[in-house]
Amino acid sequence: MSEAEMKLLRLALGTAGLAMAVSLVSCNKTNIKGTEGSTKALEKNSKKKTSSKKKGKASDDNEPVQALTDDQVTTIVESDAQNARKTVIYASFAHMIKDGETVASDLDVYRYGLTKALNSISVRPTIVIPEAVDDAALVMRVDLESYGIHDRDWAKIQSAPLASDNISQVGNATVVKGDWLVYAVTRPEAYNQIMRIPATIPMLEAQLGVDPSKAVFVGVKTSEVTFSQRVLERIPITTPGKSDGYYWRSYDFARPDGVAKGFSNPESLRTAGIPELVAGEFFFSLPNGLQGYALSGFGQQQRLDAQAFVATDGNRAQDGLKRCVGGVAHCGYVINGESCITCHASGVKLAPSITMTKGATREEIDGLFAADIERFQTALDDMGYPEVNAEPVRETVNFFKQDRNFADKRDQGGEVEAVGGSIATGRIYGR
Repeated sequence: MSEAEMKLLRLALGTAGLAMAVSLVSCNKTNIKGTEGSTKALEKNSKKKTSSKKKGKASDDNEPVQALTDDQVTTIVESDAQNARKTVIYASFAHMIKDGETVASDLDVYRYGLTKALNSISVRPTIVIPEAVDDAALVMRVDLESYGIHDRDWAKIQSAPLASDNISQVGNATVVKGDWLVYAVTRPEAYNQIMRIPATIPMLEAQLGVDPSKAVFVGVKTSEVTFSQRVLERIPITTPGKSDGYYWRSYDFARPDGVAKGFSNPESLRTAGIPELVAGEFFFSLPNGLQGYALSGFGQQQRLDAQAFVATDGNRAQDGLKRCVGGVAHCGYVINGESCITCHASGVKLAPSITMTKGATREEIDGLFAADIERFQTALDDMGYPEVNAEPVRETVNFFKQDRNFADKRDQGGEVEAVGGSIATGRIYGR
């Protein structure tokens, strides 16, 4: 095994062992524990907890959390909001407490779900962690500007389902329920606008500064999302913040002759169209080390979701699809935002069953995977990622839906949201 492959294996396994390796090649429900790097960051944070008097640093994670009444939340917000910036809102987890049952560690997954979701829609060069304003860390101060979220983005977020039931005003301060906020920012309608995903992929690549002459290609025999052969392309890009940015795209086929042509001449895929090429998934590095995402359909047009006959999200079985890609028993629509963030819990996935490379050797490809995964893991370290047994954004979204008995079923969308509504265009970085 080469040195690059060994590094890749260490990154994939970390302290979570086989479970992490599985999470990197599939979108199952058994994600995610901290990696080796994340664990080291947690050890540092744990040492800080023993000596820190800061709010939210509980001395015993197994100690029951005392619930806050609505009046207590109001008092906490009123006191803090006196000196807060106009771009600050407050995310409350007080409604998630069951007296005598909920302990501090139970809330970690939801607090980190909020942190990860907000940083996953950020164009700022550093990870920003919401600040606790009470001792139990049930009320968090969120400065929207620190993530690059503007007024029109906040207006779009507030268009998510059940917004009026989960947003309230305390004087001039806005208070939202934290689990709803995670749900709202990961809806594709809001996500695509916040991330400035344009109407077509050529427009996206122009915004990102993608240079096709620098591309390398990987052919894979199987995929857990599309259940078919696909070609992957990687191109280095320049991003603000963390260096060594990257852009990955997948080419998903409708016909066997398209697959054969793509594997023998992957460069030709950039000009391929219907019926050879029907869809694609796109990942690009963010300045803070996390990833942005886009989906495309016919004619390289931007979509809110992937066509149901191309890709499946097994964690969205509530959509009730009867004909699932690959014949899986339960499936739902792959939606940009939630599906991509939660499936790529550890960043770029290790490609299973690589059968072709072009523009780089297999060892060089392994090195690129390792570097991109490490970039993402560093961002998780920066947010003090906890050792939890589930992907935090997915778990927080699921709590929101289950707590409200909200099915969140979707209908299949189409290409280019702008045809039937509106979508923000413009720069992705520095928006």
